Amino acid sequence: MQFSKKDEKETIRDEIESAKDNLTENIQNIEKQVKRKFKEAGTTIRQLNPVYQTTKFPFTAVGTALATGLVASRAFSHSPQKKTGRSTQRPPLMSSVFHFFEDEIDSAKKLLVLGIISAGIKLFTSNEVKGGSHE
Repeated sequence: MQFSKKDEKETIRDEIESAKDNLTENIQNIEKQVKRKFKEAGTTIRQLNPVYQTTKFPFTAVGTALATGLVASRAFSHSPQKKTGRSTQRPPLMSSVFHFFEDEIDSAKKLLVLGIISAGIKLFTSNEVKGGSHE
């Protein structure tokens, strides 16, 4: 069976059209996958954002900050050590580390307080915008 040139051109056009449709479909599928991955990454990043978490769970953030402060104060405070009937102060195990990073720890404390205040302000203002009352 022989094809005429017209039939050959028509067959080639059909194949090109079919390949173009397949390519378009593949590109659309890839685009959907990329968008989904970006959306998942955005959700993950937001969930790791401390400001977002503090805004979403303010009481948990305050409780965590208080617990962390309690543990840190116990770890870095001086504890009494009995020696020959007298109570003396001995430096804690982490004393040298605390002393070495004292400036950084003070900065971190300030940032934590500012973060909690900022989250509280955001929470307060977002409730006002939504029509919440603070009486």
